[in-house]
Amino acid sequence: MIRLAKDTNDISILISDYLCFLIDRNITSDIIDIHESVLHLFLRFISENAIETFLIFASKVLDQFYRDYHPKNGRTVMNGFLRYLKMNNIVCDDLIASDNDLCGIFSDYLKFFQRCGTAQHNRQQQVRNTLKAFNHFLLSNQVSLNQLNIEIIDRFLFETYQAKKVFSTIPHCSARVSQVSLS
Repeated sequence: MIRLAKDTNDISILISDYLCFLIDRNITSDIIDIHESVLHLFLRFISENAIETFLIFASKVLDQFYRDYHPKNGRTVMNGFLRYLKMNNIVCDDLIASDNDLCGIFSDYLKFFQRCGTAQHNRQQQVRNTLKAFNHFLLSNQVSLNQLNIEIIDRFLFETYQAKKVFSTIPHCSARVSQVSLS
């Protein structure tokens, strides 16, 4: 979840500061107008839905905003605004904080995946859940990352799909590769 790190009673001041930041960076007036219109829609959404200040950047709230208002370039604008707020330590991102049960490389990957901002929250959750399941599989089978090979990954995929009772009509490419000697 992304939350405000500082007490901020008026989000409109933050929006004004962000728009001034864009002007200072010599962003074209057309782009600034787009950002301004999306952010004003966001303000209206927040006030109409009486959303608490500490929840305004929650992924469910943002997803609802995108669904309700369908702002053109909405995700791009909101991602830019959030990056600006993070850069100025106005918001902090504690979405990854709950991933203490992952090994370092998986946690680092999730942080990178989130920072890129190319995937929606649902996709990030899918990746997080897959990495948690894979990490649990490695721990329960006492396999270190150094010992990882295609057969172990195939076994994880097989067990995962067996547990979900999902049968694919397309054979896994890695299953065909494992038949060939990799030595």
